[in-house]
Parts: sequence; C-alpha cells; structure tokens
Amino acid sequence: MGRNGRSGTGVTRVMPCGRVGSYAARGSGREQYFQGARDRMADEIEYEFKTVRTVRGAEGLTISKMRNDGWELTGQNQGMLRSSLDFRRPKKRESWLMAGAGVAVLAVIAAVGGLIAVFSDDGDRTEAVQQPDRTVATASAPQKTPSAPATQAVTATGGTNATGSAKAPGGTTVTGSAKATKVITPKNNPEFAALMKEPDYCDTANSTFASGHQGQTVAFNGSIADLAPYRDYETRFDLLLRPGDKGSEATVGPAFKYENVSIRDLNLTGKKIPARVREGDTFRFTAEIREFNTVQCLFYLDPVSTQVR
Repeated sequence: MGRNGRSGTGVTRVMPCGRVGSYAARGSGREQYFQGARDRMADEIEYEFKTVRTVRGAEGLTISKMRNDGWELTGQNQGMLRSSLDFRRPKKRESWLMAGAGVAVLAVIAAVGGLIAVFSDDGDRTEAVQQPDRTVATASAPQKTPSAPATQAVTATGGTNATGSAKAPGGTTVTGSAKATKVITPKNNPEFAALMKEPDYCDTANSTFASGHQGQTVAFNGSIADLAPYRDYETRFDLLLRPGDKGSEATVGPAFKYENVSIRDLNLTGKKIPARVREGDTFRFTAEIREFNTVQCLFYLDPVSTQVR
C-alpha cells in the first residue's frame, strides 16, 4: 500500500472523522424543519362547529350519524328529556387552481355556445326556443311525496281496549269494556302522594312504585316541562311532564315522559281544547304506568286522557 492508500486490489477511501458530526447535525436540522412545518399546518386547520339537540337516550344514533358525515364529538350535556351534543369538523379548503380551471371551462363553454347561436339556422333557433316549454311542463308535473306515518293507536286503559269511556278527570274510575278500574291519585294513594313531593326524581321510590303498579292508571295535575320532536317526525313528539304548574321550573316529583305521541293521542278534553300544546301548558293528566328507566331517571307513561285546566 502506497501513500495514496492504494493496494493491488483496489482503493480504500476514508471519510475524515471531523465531518461526521456536520452530516448528523444537517440531518437533525432537516427533521426539525419538517416537524415544525407539520405543527404549523395542524395549527392552521380551521374548524366549523355545530350543536345538535336530541332526545335523551338517542345520543348514540345521533353521534354515529354525525361521525359518518365527518363530525367529531367535542362535548355532551344531558338534560332530563333532551341532550346537547357539540361537534366540530375541519372546514373544506377551496382550491384556487380548481376554481381557476372551472372558470376557464365555463368561459370555453360560453364561447362555444355563442358560436353555435350565431351559425345555427332558423330550425335550430326554433327548437332552442321551444325547449324551455318542455322543461317547465316537466317541472310542473305533480311529484309524489311520502305519506306521513300512520298514527299509532294507544289503548285507553290497561288490559282493556279503547272502546270504553275515560271519566278519570272528573271522577275516580276509568270505565273500560271489561270492568271499571280504580284510578290512583295523590288523594287516594299515600305512596303516590309522597312520590309527587319527592325532590329527587331519580329516587328509588320511583322504580318501586312503577314496578308495583305497572299497567295501572294514575291521574294528577301537572304541566309540560319540555317538548321535543320524536326522531325526524313533525307531528309526533316526546313530552316531559312534571307535577304542579311550574313546568320546566318544577323541583319536586317524578319526571314523567310521554314517548312518540301525537296531539290526538293525548285525548284532550275540557271546555277550550287547544289546537296545539306547548311547554308550560297545564293539564290534568290521566295515564297508564309503563316503567321507570333507572338510567335516564324517566317515568314512562301512556296517555289516557288530558283535561284542560
């Protein structure tokens, strides 16, 4: 081997040790640059925000639907009847290049259309004038619209059909096709009277009473605390009822719920029957006990009659 590091079989080149550090530093700086660029891009993402109100218990369906549309759940606030869900998703950025290309295409189409209009004969012009008439006729043709869902029938009393007459608002019994059923009220049932004054609407007394009197009829003076559309229907609703006349400001008694009902299902009675019901309206409710949901703390009822007070 000579001074130039040559041997008989080849040449061996050795990199000076002093340059290894400079190459490593250069690589490290490049990584820091790209990492900083990625961080800046993340900070520059703009979001659009949306709040959706849904009936309590249906949050999972709403969240799944929103996620399929690209939304991310950021917050959730549960009420007695409805829950508020907060979502966000990145805003779609418009590409100026695509926008410019679109403008250019439109300009070309306009130019071609102008040339055709100039050089077309009388027959073509006549057809061009008549064409909008056919479009209007097509557009004015009647379109089929989906029919509204059929109103579900609700039986008047537990264990009997709806052929009987409900006299609970003015008396103590509901007359069915089979036999008279005693209606539970705060006056004739101490357990129900205590439940209507219970400050905790999640108290175990609710489930105890519901399981012990399932299928029986109760009557009480109350008000509508909240009202929300049932799913995507416009004429069916979920109603939250509270004892007394304070509506959403009530602080005692169970949180009663009518689920998926129309105004016809309420069987309104009285001298002045309203065309619609609203939050805060006061009635004497007569209803059949279904169950108490311990997770939602909601006392489910089926309406029998609703007397205007």
